Amino acid sequence: MKSNGNIRRKSLRMLTWALTFLWMSPGALFAQAPIEISGEITDVRSDEPLQGVSIVVKGSARGTTSDQKGVFHLTVNNEEAVLQISFAGYTTQEIPVKGNRNIVVVLSADAAQLNDVIVVGYGTQRKGEVTSAITSLKPEDFNKGNIINPIGLLQGKVAGLNIVNSGGGDPNEGLQIQLRGLTTLSGGTGPLIIIDGVLGGDLNSVNVEEIESIDVLKDGSAAAIYGTRGTNGVIIITTKKAKAGTRSLEFSTYLTTQQVAKKLENLNSTEYRSVLKTIYPGRESEFDHGSNTDWFNEITRRPLDQYYNIALSGGADKFSYRAALNYRKSEGLVQKNGNDRIQAKIAINQKEFNNRLVIDYSMTYAHTNRQYSDKWALQQASRYNPTEPVYDSANTFAGGYYRNAGHFEYY
Repeated sequence: MKSNGNIRRKSLRMLTWALTFLWMSPGALFAQAPIEISGEITDVRSDEPLQGVSIVVKGSARGTTSDQKGVFHLTVNNEEAVLQISFAGYTTQEIPVKGNRNIVVVLSADAAQLNDVIVVGYGTQRKGEVTSAITSLKPEDFNKGNIINPIGLLQGKVAGLNIVNSGGGDPNEGLQIQLRGLTTLSGGTGPLIIIDGVLGGDLNSVNVEEIESIDVLKDGSAAAIYGTRGTNGVIIITTKKAKAGTRSLEFSTYLTTQQVAKKLENLNSTEYRSVLKTIYPGRESEFDHGSNTDWFNEITRRPLDQYYNIALSGGADKFSYRAALNYRKSEGLVQKNGNDRIQAKIAINQKEFNNRLVIDYSMTYAHTNRQYSDKWALQQASRYNPTEPVYDSANTFAGGYYRNAGHFEYY
């Protein structure tokens, strides 16, 4: 009986301990299963998804980030969890779970951050104002393809920057640039170009492969540092420099061609003769010269552009260098219209007196051989008689070419 009493006392003590533990920690018996939470995060201004937004369970190290579609997935332990949602430049939000399994979050810009003051080249401005007036682009942002003029890297990339190629398929024609509209009736409309700190630099001297960054200043306050030359905006081009401690050899090349997507539909020789029979019956021989000529095809071609670039860089902490050599041969749509250009650049960086003195050497060379064509030739090709021949060996005055100076204002 004594042993049975001891067993009962021990059982009673164990039952008392169990009840006490459950009273102090009821979750030990009724532990909740993990809760799966998913959601989507968008921008209140554009209604576009936000990628890289941080979602963290408040008071813990558990968290995740939104993907490129603004979607996230996260597991929490209980219904009392609170999600902290934060993103640079936006107001942080705290959202309790409380039965929510699918959460839609709309983030708004943090006005306090937009009021931060930052330093720019011509003074200080509110961050919200500067970001709307300055656009900075890196090589990964540039347009790809056969681009002769460095400004072509920006086409369609900067709001308010209008770039027009009025020359079409002529590689010798420059681009027309307009950034801040017309400021005078007689003055130029193009922005100020600055290349490696040199104002009014020549864009033709810049190798597009050697551009490190391009900054476009659309703010009228740029005139405070550049004077009236910056009234039409400023485009700052920074080329690649030597980097200490690295060695590299770069080579790039490509070939491109062009073709006319749609050309003017003129009468061919057969259609032209049919019209002569209708309008000038019996007089066809006065206008029919016996040939079948497509004048547009005679003066145009499918051009081929060649591009080659090689760059070498290296050096140590006190002395570094970068050298680049570039060759481009561009053919125009019209025969005998082209542009051959060779460019070279050497940039050297030297440090002395425990880095208290830094010297940058920069030497550039560019040589261009241009072949111009008469732009009126395309208009003349649309007016020439398709029955006239191209050549006439008997006409030594015209160098063996057929010549008809009397009709349709030929020349």
